[in-house]
Amino acid sequence: MAFLLAKLLYSDALPEHERNLFYQLLASNETSAGLLKAAAPEGLAVADRTGAGGFGSRGIAAIVGSLGEEALVVVIYLTETKADLSARDLAVSELGRALFAEFFAL
Repeated sequence: MAFLLAKLLYSDALPEHERNLFYQLLASNETSAGLLKAAAPEGLAVADRTGAGGFGSRGIAAIVGSLGEEALVVVIYLTETKADLSARDLAVSELGRALFAEFFAL
């Protein structure tokens, strides 16, 4: 997933106008406000898509940073847990905080 996301946004796999549209679609996602976006330092762009499903699954694929500049590709999957959705969301947010602390020296 990380490779595909990076390929679509940071190569010539898509024409520039389609890359920009794809990034804007990811950036406008509001359903993930409590996940990586909540953990991100102020001013840091997070463009993502999320999903949840059976077997206690929760996932997020994100570009951390702006299109056209060096960015971090983040993919987090949780599965086979009995935790409810709010607990899985909290786990993703906490993983995001640890990730941002490591990569952005917070």
